Amino acid sequence: MGLVTFDWTQIAYIGSPLIVPWWASVNIFLGFVFFYWILGPILYYRDVWKMGHLPITGFSAYDHFGLPYDVARVLTPAMELNVTAYENYSPVYLPMTFALAYFISFMMVTAVIVHTILYDGGAILNVLRGKESEKDDIHAKLMRRYPEVPAYYFLGLFVIFFPMLIGATQ
Repeated sequence: MGLVTFDWTQIAYIGSPLIVPWWASVNIFLGFVFFYWILGPILYYRDVWKMGHLPITGFSAYDHFGLPYDVARVLTPAMELNVTAYENYSPVYLPMTFALAYFISFMMVTAVIVHTILYDGGAILNVLRGKESEKDDIHAKLMRRYPEVPAYYFLGLFVIFFPMLIGATQ
């Protein structure tokens, strides 16, 4: 649930705290304290998501008996979900901190989208409408010396690499 250490590899696992602004580090720490030291135990001991019989922390999925989830029991030989076998076996249960990690990840994606709309939405709309939204900085002025990359270059790269992407994921 947390570790107090002076081991630099543990302290800097998300990046060096010497580079990140202090307020961002405080924000990360306060979020950790709230979600993992306060909210996690409250949800665990109140058995909110029926996880009270599992370990409070961990990175494995469990069945309703608290045993490691046997994925082979719910998959067909073609590696597709067998719904009847799933209903007969068990839903997937995650330890509280693992479930909170997923919850926080989805929250962060939503927060980035909302922040972008609220903070930069006007500038994005101006660019899409063809209006100049900001004065050019020195970098934009220097980049005007170079010719614009034609759109068919990007289309060509898409035509080449999108089928490769599809092939790699199949």
